[in-house]
Amino acid sequence: MQGLASVEATQSMEVLFALGRELLYLSIHMPSPLSLCGIFIVILGLILHSFVSKRKVESYFEHTVEQ
Repeated sequence: MQGLASVEATQSMEVLFALGRELLYLSIHMPSPLSLCGIFIVILGLILHSFVSKRKVESYFEHTVEQ
């Protein structure tokens, strides 16, 4: 599960990286405020999911070790 959290964190940063490169090299227009809100919500969701997944895995291992 730890690997999945790493992949999701990488994907969330890839969105910003790709957008920045497109703005810089392809001279696309800046996304609308609504689009930027959507990007932010997706990135926030990926980050929160990673934290929750990590906590569940850590809790599971702590519970397993105690027994």
